[in-house]
Amino acid sequence: MKNRLSTTIRNKIPIKTTEGIPSKLIELVRLRVAQIHQCPDSIAEHRERLKGFGETEGRLHELETWGPSILFDGQERAALALCETITRNPEQPLPDRLIQEMRRYFTKSAIVSLTLAILAVNDWSFRDNSHGILSNQIPASS
Repeated sequence: MKNRLSTTIRNKIPIKTTEGIPSKLIELVRLRVAQIHQCPDSIAEHRERLKGFGETEGRLHELETWGPSILFDGQERAALALCETITRNPEQPLPDRLIQEMRRYFTKSAIVSLTLAILAVNDWSFRDNSHGILSNQIPASS
């Protein structure tokens, strides 16, 4: 069962288009973090929100293996790469090539906003920990 305070706080944080980041993209990144943490409740929550944004079942299905998929555009791929890097290697600096790719699609302030959104979801996942995975047990990227 999820921590009630965490769920309440998470539901009160507005999902808006800020700094040039579409709400749907923020939610896509949130879902990817939930998938990495293998948190079924969060996965269900973010899938439903994405369906509300008109996301297709095909893209939702492909998100877990988004790397080789042709269903995600350049901006989405850059955001998902940032998500994977921060979630799987939180103590490592971002690779230069990833920073360059992010700058192709986002302003500096948008990169900061997206990074904060990713960190927030990671924090929620660690705090909820209802799925039994500790931070040092996150599966390595394939």
